Amino acid sequence: MKELVTLRGRRMCSLLGSRKILPLHCSICLSVLCLITGVGAREHRASPTVASSGVIASAQSSLASGNPTEAIQVLSTHLQAHPKDTAARLLLGEAFTARRELGQAEQQYQEILKYAPDNYLALAGLGEIYDRAGDPAKAEAILAHAAKVSHGVPKVQTAWAVVLARLHRYSEASHALSEVPPPKSPEKRLSFHRLKAWRTH
Repeated sequence: MKELVTLRGRRMCSLLGSRKILPLHCSICLSVLCLITGVGAREHRASPTVASSGVIASAQSSLASGNPTEAIQVLSTHLQAHPKDTAARLLLGEAFTARRELGQAEQQYQEILKYAPDNYLALAGLGEIYDRAGDPAKAEAILAHAAKVSHGVPKVQTAWAVVLARLHRYSEASHALSEVPPPKSPEKRLSFHRLKAWRTH
């Protein structure tokens, strides 16, 4: 799973790096975003059944090894028989995102929200997609809702704060992080506190 987080972190950091952001802002956003990539963390996934746990493990292994196509094949087959397996569908959304098939990824998260409208991981996944598509305003609205229904889950709050900062809403970004504990890594902690300290000039 650590490899999956690293993979997603690199992908998102590469995306941010491709945008024309002031160097300091870019540095801070990159470091902080790397803290929260893998926003599809375990907090709001349905616990996998014995039948699906092997599928999840196989798909995670494929993603970690850089083979999202294989993960998509495994998960798609499984979901034909188990369409409401939330954990599998969240992972399928991540796999499509890894392939940059954002439309397909969005469909997976929207499908989850049909029967679980407050699933904050699906909401956060949508927020990531809209951000990657160059629509931070739409991403912010989705992440704000995800933050509300998650009741302050740090990873969601941090994702929201990063997008707020990109929109130059620094005071709101700082407020979003007010109850979020700093990371343990000294380098990431410095970036976190810089983001938290931003104010509108």
